[in-house]
Amino acid sequence: MRLAAVTHAFDQNQRYVPLTFTVIGNNIEPDAPVNANDAPPGYYMLFLVSNDGVPSVAKYVRLE
Repeated sequence: MRLAAVTHAFDQNQRYVPLTFTVIGNNIEPDAPVNANDAPPGYYMLFLVSNDGVPSVAKYVRLE
């Protein structure tokens, strides 16, 4: 989820970008979106969501 950039109570910047990922042993490697327009460079909150739909505490990541 991209971080908010609110102006006059409206946010054109926030977006939800679901990712695919690969499990390698005890690690998870997320795959970046194929189209850079789907996730422009900047800071995002990365959540893992359980099978029950419960999100983790976010980790901040930076896409370049």
